[in-house]
Amino acid sequence: MQQPISTRFIISLAVFCLSFSFVSAQPGTLSLEQCIEQAWKNNLQLQQQRLSVDLAEQNLLQSKASMYPSLNANASHAYNFGRTIDPFTNEFATESVQSNNFSVSSGMNLFSGFQVRNTVKQNRHELEAGQYDLETSFNDVALMVASAYLQILFNLEQ
Repeated sequence: MQQPISTRFIISLAVFCLSFSFVSAQPGTLSLEQCIEQAWKNNLQLQQQRLSVDLAEQNLLQSKASMYPSLNANASHAYNFGRTIDPFTNEFATESVQSNNFSVSSGMNLFSGFQVRNTVKQNRHELEAGQYDLETSFNDVALMVASAYLQILFNLEQ
């Protein structure tokens, strides 16, 4: 559904490029290659697909990291003022009571029915698919810009 928006953008970019090349014969005119590079740089669909490829890379990295054991550590220090229960004697205390808590925990997945390994494979395939989609989109944008560029040249010659 967003195809007409990107097509309009590419056609307007091609018109913009060609208007500079025919209005003035200065050395700063844009060639077809420069128009394609501008379209690649500014196309929103390509930017979104680049981000989805980056996301797929991060998902693959995270799924690989989930195979390793985890280690967590926690420390806290507390002051209690006024009438409180002393946690050491379990009696009421009116003076301040200080307490420290420390904890360390570790976890490791020994076996989960090859779920982690299959998740890594799935994320690797999703990354490859995203890269192929991005490459296809680059080619599609280049073809649309080239087509619009040639159509404008043809119209100007007539």
